[in-house]
Amino acid sequence: MKKSILIILLISVFVATSFAQEKVRMKYEDWQKEMASWTAKRDELRAKLDALNKEIDALKQQSAQKDAQIKQTQDEIYALVGTTPEGVNEYRQRVADFERKLNELSRLSNEQLYERRAEVEQLYNDYQALKSDKRVALSEFYDKVMGFESQVNNLNTTVKALVKTKEGQVLVAEAIVKETTYTVGTWKKDRDCLWNIAKKPTIYDNPFLWPKIYVANRDKIKDPDLIYPGWVLKIPPKAELTKEEKRAANAYYRKKAEKQQVGGGM
Repeated sequence: MKKSILIILLISVFVATSFAQEKVRMKYEDWQKEMASWTAKRDELRAKLDALNKEIDALKQQSAQKDAQIKQTQDEIYALVGTTPEGVNEYRQRVADFERKLNELSRLSNEQLYERRAEVEQLYNDYQALKSDKRVALSEFYDKVMGFESQVNNLNTTVKALVKTKEGQVLVAEAIVKETTYTVGTWKKDRDCLWNIAKKPTIYDNPFLWPKIYVANRDKIKDPDLIYPGWVLKIPPKAELTKEEKRAANAYYRKKAEKQQVGGGM
C-alpha cells in the first residue's frame, strides 16, 4: 500500500514538473513572437524614416537648385537694367519716400499748395527722374510708379493754374496802383476833353470820373474845359471820386450853370 502511494506521488511530481516546463516553454515562445513582431515594425518604421529623409534631402537639393536658378534669373534681370540688389534697395527707398511726399502734398488746400509750390515743382522733377530710371522696368516698381502719374500731373496743373491766377491778380493790382499818363490829342481828330478821355475803355471807361484827371493835373489845367494837344496828363488809378474830386466837380458845375445863364458851356 505504501509502495503504491509512493508511486502515485512520484507520478504526480513528474506530471507537475512536465506541465510547468511546458508552460515556461510556451511563455518564451510568445515572447519571441512579440519581439519578432516589434522588431519587424521597428525595421518597417526605420525604412520609412530613411525613405522620408531621402525625400527631404532631395527636396532640399531641388530647393537649392531653384534658389540658384532664381538668383541667376534675378541677376540677369538686374544686369539688363544696370543695377544690383543694393541698387534695387536704394530705388525702393526712393519710391517709398516719393509716395509719402506725394500723399502729403495731395492733402493740402489750394492756398497751402501755392505756398509750397516749389515743393510741387521739385516733386514733379523727382517723378520724371523716377520714370526715366531703368529700374522702373522691374515688375516690383513699374505699376506703382506709373500709377503716380495722374496724381502728380493733377498737382502740377493745379499749382500752375494757381500761379497764373496769382500773377494775374498781381498785374491787375499793379495796374490799379500804378499811375499812367495820357497825351492829349486834338479835338478835331481825337475829340479829346476830360469827359471823353475818362470815357475811354483804356482809361476809366466812365466819363463821370473826369474830375480825377482834373484834380491830378491842376498844375496844368486851370479850366476843365480847356486842355491842349500835346499835354501829358497824369491818370490816377481808377476808383470812386474822393471828397476833393467831388468838390472840384461841384464847383465846376456851379460855374457852368452860371455861364449857361449868360450863354456858353463845356
